[in-house]
Amino acid sequence: MRASLTQPLRIETTPINGRRITRIFLGERELEATPETLAAVGALATGGSVDAAFLARIGVLETESTAPFAPEQKVALAPGVALDLRYRNGKYRRASAHGSRTVQVLPETSLPISGFVPPFRLGPLQELATRLRLAWFVMLRAAVARKEVPNLEEMRARLVHLARNEVAQPPLDAILEWSEDRFVPLVPLQESEFQYGLSEITLWADRRPERALGLPHARVAVNSPIMAHQVALALGRLANGVEFGPTVALMEQAPEAVRSLWEQALRLGMIVNAPTQPSLADAVPPGSVLHLGHATLLANLDGHAVLIDPWFPPGSSLDRTPAPAIANLPPIAAIFITHHHWDHVNPETLLKLDKRLPIYVPAAESGELTVRTAAFLATLGFTKVFPLAHGESVAFGNGSVTAAPFFGEDPERIGWNGNTYILTDHGKSALVHVDSATDANGTSWRNSETAAAIRERFGTLSPVFATRRQERSTQIEFGWEFLLRPTEEWVLPAENADNNASFLAGLVTATGGGSLVLYSEGGAEWYPEGTDFLRTGADTGLDACRQWGWDDLAAIQAAVQERGSSCTVSHPYDRFRIGGAFETKIRAKS
Repeated sequence: MRASLTQPLRIETTPINGRRITRIFLGERELEATPETLAAVGALATGGSVDAAFLARIGVLETESTAPFAPEQKVALAPGVALDLRYRNGKYRRASAHGSRTVQVLPETSLPISGFVPPFRLGPLQELATRLRLAWFVMLRAAVARKEVPNLEEMRARLVHLARNEVAQPPLDAILEWSEDRFVPLVPLQESEFQYGLSEITLWADRRPERALGLPHARVAVNSPIMAHQVALALGRLANGVEFGPTVALMEQAPEAVRSLWEQALRLGMIVNAPTQPSLADAVPPGSVLHLGHATLLANLDGHAVLIDPWFPPGSSLDRTPAPAIANLPPIAAIFITHHHWDHVNPETLLKLDKRLPIYVPAAESGELTVRTAAFLATLGFTKVFPLAHGESVAFGNGSVTAAPFFGEDPERIGWNGNTYILTDHGKSALVHVDSATDANGTSWRNSETAAAIRERFGTLSPVFATRRQERSTQIEFGWEFLLRPTEEWVLPAENADNNASFLAGLVTATGGGSLVLYSEGGAEWYPEGTDFLRTGADTGLDACRQWGWDDLAAIQAAVQERGSSCTVSHPYDRFRIGGAFETKIRAKS
């Protein structure tokens, strides 16, 4: 087997502050100068014993051999491939008494909301919110240090004074004005088009070791919305599996970014044999729901597989249990999104899904800020995006998915619209309650007239998939959107999925007394720190701090059991029966 350089190789040694710094370039790409890379490249340059396998993995050498796969072989992205996405940072010029400078802007909250606010508006609003938040913490710290009870009215008055001074100066004076104890926009804040397009996509072969060691990765620049669509479509097909021979032929005519990503992924071993039979195809019989981690559910409704809130974090070779892979899913009939938050509308996962699938989102409501999930999904290449209003259903044979009200998890009180979902199969029903809670007006699934009507329509709902989070804070501590609320609310408590033992016990009673399943809180080592309150294994201590003041699991289970119902803490690969409760845990396969 012969090997040759993939691109010209250049080694530069430069003295910097008395030290000699070695840099390695492959074409225009700089390689990370790890000791292993330096040793391998040095041997190549001096004619020593060459580690050809390592040099091939980092893209320096390519081997002249037969194709790695037979033409008829089905291949797919490796299950553990991780995506890093970079969005085009917006910029605006900020003037001050000390001159002007360029400020970089990137949406800090949900892309379906902030992603439609142009940078020359979003940047100043974010900066104002940050200043107010800092001032709030400074005053809180001072009160605690003096052992005083914080005077909320006095603190609010100081925050308002600061804010009014700020909005009197450009550029905020062209964005907000003061009116009756609140700030109101002088112009519409959002545009119809997404303002921060993809600029770069990077593929890593493994979630942890690859990034930690700086080992090879596939990376392409995305220079236009059309290119973003092309790469998104290609990723969706590769993740689901394609025939190798026809794909090689197609790549000869593919756009440059798509071809480059394919060639890099193939060379670096990120393309592997696809499963001949998806391992999850038989794991979810009709009338059952499989939990795949966090809020991701795979339901079989009369033989039709539907996905709800798909979020598939990349796996790692170090994981004790393999993460679910797109290629192991059965053929999907449709996708349903409950609400717009990043762990339910997850771009990295959505890029790996087939863009031809129908995807249903909550029907948007108009206001100062509108959730534009459908428009955001279009930027990722989805062509069949449908709004679903409360009470509307999508039929799947003798099964269906029906949109129901979503309450709460709206700490800035934007008034956005979300969906919970009723899953039915042959007359039996379950409720996907997800992060829904009690809204600022005290309304929830327990006391809503709309929810009661749906409950009467479908009968007992079991299981009820719900979250146990009990997050409360002041409104000012969440996203920048609090600026649009009356200032008296800024320092008042706000909920973010505040579901304690009493609420969850009442929810089960209100839905017919079936089974409660706690989920939408991680559940595996794949999930980022801060999202996984159900992780198995040793407690790091940080979760205990986050959960200070919460009702613990034992209290929730006791409260639910007192109502005569069961309470299950769900982890990935737990399966449940629609109209019933926990059924079994299936064996996960890579």
